[in-house]
Parts: sequence; structure tokens; C-alpha cells
Amino acid sequence: MSMARIISELFVNLSIATAAIMFANMLLHEKYYSRSLKNSLINGFLSGLFGCLLMLYGVTFAPGLFIDFRYLPIILMGIYVSFTAAVETALIIGIFRVAYFGLNEASTVGLICAILIGVACGLVSRIKARAAVLWLVSTVSVCLIAGSGIFIVSAGLKNQFLVLSAFLIGTIFVSMIMYVFIEFITSFNKEFKKYKTEAEKDHLTGLINVRHFEKSLNYHYESAITDQRSIALLYLDIDYFKVINDSFGHAAGDLVLKELGRILKRMSRSHDVISRIGGEEFSILLIGCSLDQAKIVAERIRKTVEVCEFRMPNHQTARITVSIGISAVPETTQTEANLVKQADEALYSAKNAGRNRVAVAE
Repeated sequence: MSMARIISELFVNLSIATAAIMFANMLLHEKYYSRSLKNSLINGFLSGLFGCLLMLYGVTFAPGLFIDFRYLPIILMGIYVSFTAAVETALIIGIFRVAYFGLNEASTVGLICAILIGVACGLVSRIKARAAVLWLVSTVSVCLIAGSGIFIVSAGLKNQFLVLSAFLIGTIFVSMIMYVFIEFITSFNKEFKKYKTEAEKDHLTGLINVRHFEKSLNYHYESAITDQRSIALLYLDIDYFKVINDSFGHAAGDLVLKELGRILKRMSRSHDVISRIGGEEFSILLIGCSLDQAKIVAERIRKTVEVCEFRMPNHQTARITVSIGISAVPETTQTEANLVKQADEALYSAKNAGRNRVAVAE
């Protein structure tokens, strides 16, 4: 077999591996990234199938003797998932080697090598080191274990050196390519998550912004209607906020907004949706909360803000008050659009009635 043909067929193997990793990243994204037992088993099973696919497109040198990059999924599971996932992947690959290609010396050696590599790469998952070091250790393990297996199976063949060289060089080359490729994908995913978070959050308070609030409102409104649950919406506005900016400066105003955001977080439940919808105006979507319960929450927030002392940059303190408007499904409306409109109207009713008070939508 010519070297050109070997390179050509191994390139096909590499292309399948690259396409499978890209497809998995697009399909699964962050859904199965955690290292729970369930996710480890799911990842291990899918990676095992990935390894079996690579075996079907290997380079055949003799009956029962072929090389491919089936051990790549084991390396990936060991470095990026868990010991369990690496061993499961190896078992699936080894069993498939015997079941599909028949029970013979090559298949038996292939099964043993797969299990040993699974354990070796699985142990790599417990090493605290940079990804480059983990890739190096895993690649050396594969070369030593699988290389020994190929040496045993190819004993007596005229092209034994060619087979062994093609496997070792191919494995090292592909490991280097995959390390760069996976690191690029990982970096890209981190940046994507960062920009997605920044696009959905208010940069000053860390609360979600109006765009994300609208999406959350739509989702929770639909759920409330379907499950026949209550939801309530609070609209808050800082009274005479311009006085803070004029008296202490805009930096002081920013501090007040940040601190108010922290107060709202502290006084809400973890599943409530808190947002800054613009300027000094905030909203809280109270999930599973009736109108009467929302009144209690709103009044508690109003009183807490009223007595809170906000520290200014010049070490002075200032106090603020807030006006709050409330609407609720199903007590005041049945539609999503009216829920927002009523809360906004109730807020302005509270302001027109003298501020520092809670008003309920009619």
C-alpha cells in the first residue's frame, strides 16, 4: 500500500472526526457539559458510537488489521468529561471491534487495548493540569498501548514498520490538530456565552435588561395560563432620582441604582425575574404569586428602601423612596400586554398620588 493512499484514507477518518465534533457542539452545545453521572453516560455512549463509525473507515493493511482514529473519542472523554465516560466509550469501541469484525487475535488485542486506553485516559481526567499537558499524556498513553497492540498483531508482516509508523505518526498528528481545534471551539463557546450574557444583562446593576425581561415575561405568562397559576408584575421607579444626580453627581446615582438592584434581589425569590427596564425604573415578575401576596412584597420593598441609607462617593449618605405599581394574572387582567400596561399605569397612579406608595391596577 502506498503512503499516498494511507494519507488519503486517514484524512477521510480525520474529516469524519472533525465533522462529528462540530455537529456534536452545534447539537448539544452546553446541554450535556456538566460532569454528572447521567451526562457522563450519555456522552460516553455517543462517543462510543463515534469511535465505531471511525473504525468503519479505517485503513486496511491485512485481513483483520487496520488503523484508524477510534481512540480519539476516548481521549476527548478523558480530558473533557470524566473517567466513567472514557471507560464506557472504550468498552463500546472494544465490543464493537469483536462483534462486527469477528473474534480473532486482532479483535481480542483491539478489545484489550481499548479497555486499557479507556482506563488510562479516564485517569487523566483526575489530573489537575492544563489541557495541553492532558493531551500530551493521553496521546503518549494511546501510542504506547495501541502501538504495542499493533506491533503484536502485525508480527510477521513485511510492512509491519509501515503499519506501526502510519499509526504513531497519524495519532500524534491528529492529536495535535484536535487539541488546537477543541481549544478553539472551547474559546469560541466561552466568548459566545459571555456576549450572550452581556446582551441580556444591564451592565450597571447586573440585572437582566428589558430585552431579556420581555422574553421571560412571555415564557412565564404562557406557563401561568397553561398551568392556571398566578403571576404578578411590579413596576418600580425611584422618586425624584434627578435630585440625587444633581446633588451628588451621576456617579452617586449609579451607586444608588446598583444598591437598589441588590435590595430587590435580596427581597425576591431565586425564581422571580428582576430587571432594570430603563433609567431608574425596575420591574419584578413574581412567579406563582397572587395579587394579595404581591401587595405584601411590594410594601415590604417600599418600606425597606425608605429606611435604607445609600452611601455616596464623598462618604455622605442619602435616602430615597420608590413608587410601585402592581398588576396580576388573573386578578387584574388575562392578557400579557395588559399585564405590563396596567403595572405601568398603576406606577404613575402611585406617583400622582404623592409618591412613596404602592398602587394596584384597577
